[in-house]
Amino acid sequence: MTTGNRLLKEELSEILALQDRDVTATRELGVIDLERAKLDSKRAQILGFVAETENRRSELRSTLVEKYGNIQINPETGIFTKIEE
Repeated sequence: MTTGNRLLKEELSEILALQDRDVTATRELGVIDLERAKLDSKRAQILGFVAETENRRSELRSTLVEKYGNIQINPETGIFTKIEE
């Protein structure tokens, strides 16, 4: 039963509950997107670190090959042996 131009209390309550659900979902999506952006930024930072490490390793390898020739190195002791080609 309607009362003039006014919704029933239960109908209005349902509309407000649905609005609250929309607000909650939107807020949660915003939090997820913010966290995703932070993770993407951190991932890019780590990928840069990995690339820099590879470049430094490659430069060191070239320097050592130039100085000692082809060698195999024990990284724990620093002892190396020549690799015969």
